[in-house]
This record gives sequence, C-alpha cells and structure tokens, in this order.
Amino acid sequence: MHNSTLQEQKVTDLARQAGVDERYLLDREQGELMLPTLREHLQETPDNQPLILCFEPQHRMDVSFADAAFVSLALEVVDGKFGDRTLLFKDLSKNLIDNIQGSIKKRDLKLALLAVYSNDTWHCIGHLENNLRETLDQVAKHNGLGASDLANVFDLAINTASNRLKKLHDQHLVRREAQSTDKGLQYTYYFWKWAE
Repeated sequence: MHNSTLQEQKVTDLARQAGVDERYLLDREQGELMLPTLREHLQETPDNQPLILCFEPQHRMDVSFADAAFVSLALEVVDGKFGDRTLLFKDLSKNLIDNIQGSIKKRDLKLALLAVYSNDTWHCIGHLENNLRETLDQVAKHNGLGASDLANVFDLAINTASNRLKKLHDQHLVRREAQSTDKGLQYTYYFWKWAE
C-alpha cells in the first residue's frame, strides 16, 4: 500500500552534509563526494516512495557534478539497487536541467528522470521513447491506470499496453500496486506524488 509520507530533502542540506559547496555543485570530484549521502537518504526512504530532491534558484551545477552524483544514482535506481524507490528532482532551473540532460546525452544513456515543480507540473528529462512519453502522460492524468485502461485509451492490444506500463515501472517513472483477481495478478500503475 502507498504510504503518503513524502521524503523531501533540500539539496543544500545534503551538500552541506556531504561537505560539498551548497550553492555551486561543480566538478566530478564534488559529485562523487555527494553520491554516498544521496545513496544513504534514498535507502532511508520507504519502499515504493520517491526521494524528492528540492533545488533552490541559486543552485548552479555543471555536467560533471550532475553525472557523478545524480545521473550515477539514477542508474543505480534503474538497476534495482534501491527496491521500488525513485528520485524526483523538484524545482530544477533550466541550467540544472540542461546539465543533467547533458550528462545523459554525453553518455548516450537511455535514461529518463522526472522533474517536478511546486506548481504541480512535471516533465521528463533525458531519453524516453514517444510512445512511453504518451503512456507516462496518461498515467499522470489518472489516479491509477491498468493495462486494460491504457489499451482502451490508445486502442492497443492488452499485451502492448501492459509492456508499456512495465517499461515505465522498470525505469522507476511510475509506481505500481498488485491485486489478485480471478484473472490472476493485475497491476495498477500510479504517477509519483510530490505534494500532499
């Protein structure tokens, strides 16, 4: 069951805890110093919950730091090292988005991350196929979406709809809950929450 306690962490506080300049997130070495602190806080986040990393307007970051800290951790998340937890990047400026995307592009990764905002909007950073972007948009619009629901929206075969949802879950872009029915195990997919 989904626990509604949100785990928000100010990046300023995490940087201070890691011994990194809290305003200027610069160079690979500093990003590598930040990574263990990020891992620790993600591991402490309840399963099936996001760790919401809250950025401030004064934050500056270069591609090397983004790669060593945030992109490296996101790859570990996708590899399943943190169970069903994920990362949400809250209130990123254009500069920060550009540097995270730059890291993803430079490494030619098929990695997508979620940027969320205090005004209740979101967007995807990085690489995500168009059909998965459309599917992610549908999950975000609904309060729970199953494969049959998605199949009806896009006029898809049930297996195609199920595969799209599973791919989003495997990338930790959505969470899911299982229900046992007379037809077997059925999954309902949910977009991550970042506000109460």
